[in-house]
Amino acid sequence: MKVEDVKNISDIMKKGLVLIVDDKVGVEDSSDRVNAIVTSLEQTSLLLIKLRNIPEQKTESFANLAFIILDWELNLDIPDAPAGVNLKQDVKTVDKGEIIKFIDEISNKYFIPIFIFTGRSNKEIEDIKKDIVNTSSFYSETNIEESNLFIKNKEELLEEGVFEVFDQWLVENPAIYLMKEYENTFYKSIHNFYRSMVESHKSWPIVAYNTILEDNIEPLPAMKEFLSKCITAHSGDFSFNKDFFSIEPTDQIEQLQKIWENMKFITYSEEYLENVESQTSGDIYVFNGEGGASKRRYLINITPVCNTRNGKMLYLLGKRKNKTEEDGLHNGSIIDRANEKTIPNLLDQKFISFDFTKFNVFLFDEGSNFNKVTIQKRTTKRVDGKPVVQLDNQEYVLVGRLMEPYLSTLQRANSNYISRIGTPRLPKVS
Repeated sequence: MKVEDVKNISDIMKKGLVLIVDDKVGVEDSSDRVNAIVTSLEQTSLLLIKLRNIPEQKTESFANLAFIILDWELNLDIPDAPAGVNLKQDVKTVDKGEIIKFIDEISNKYFIPIFIFTGRSNKEIEDIKKDIVNTSSFYSETNIEESNLFIKNKEELLEEGVFEVFDQWLVENPAIYLMKEYENTFYKSIHNFYRSMVESHKSWPIVAYNTILEDNIEPLPAMKEFLSKCITAHSGDFSFNKDFFSIEPTDQIEQLQKIWENMKFITYSEEYLENVESQTSGDIYVFNGEGGASKRRYLINITPVCNTRNGKMLYLLGKRKNKTEEDGLHNGSIIDRANEKTIPNLLDQKFISFDFTKFNVFLFDEGSNFNKVTIQKRTTKRVDGKPVVQLDNQEYVLVGRLMEPYLSTLQRANSNYISRIGTPRLPKVS
């Protein structure tokens, strides 16, 4: 697909706050081309934050930026700074490691486009990418070309047109385009929801919280689910340019499988796991026993967010299932036995079957370690010719969460199984 086929798609980049970090920004009579770039941006609805060095403020301050423009050749020849902004002035020239560290801090937490505009040639730009890959804790040779990072020569950028270059970059990065389109809808829905609730009463959060407590439900997951459903219900029309997606997707099976896994499973970050304060429906735990990946076992929390919980959590036991030619398929879905539900392309793109006859109930209270769950496995061994029952503790570690609608499908299948009407077993002669 060519840019001409989808014109002005960069209009979605012309809204919001932009952070510009360049030591020549706002400097009169500067030969640097950054001020011409700034002039182009100022002709839109963008609000610009102009800094002359890397800010010391925490990255959380930049969470809602539309994008960031960053100069690769930063120096401190000009010590002036906007009021309230602390600049690092202990060195004359900003070390490239500091720039890469700043990029890493942003990219590790947020998916914000970062444009590095430089005075260097295209050949030297390749060297910049190598420097980033060699130093960065986030970028690698495999992901830097398909990431939120874009590096361009300033002179070429102005010759081709700032937003014309953005058009081309968005065509090559459909994830950025779709995120920006949905961002607008999402933020509007948040404001619509909160505005309508405040019109009812400003203390509506207290009412919602007390209702959750009266139902004896864990407040954190219940409030989270309540808010997410309400915000989604208040979302307006979501639209995008369908022609934008006419490009053929990748045909590499491993990449396609990874895409499908990410659409149904969230891998928890280390930061999240360090601060887990509650259980969430869909949480998946893994037990790495002896025998490698084939012997790996799984626990999933399928407890609904309702007043039936009373602190108790219901977990199903799962294991890997080898997909064979005999597996029943219907309209792209697996036909399971009555007592199981299989989720395909989950956790390293494996088929995992959860057994409704194998479940555990745990009671959590304040102070519990939600990162781990321990169950006892009962085994029988023969000692001196006599059977001896042995209980082995198996520690399951929290790794992520199954998303909707796969979680609801699993919960519904389990409910259908436990509420089924029993019938006599068929005799063998039949």
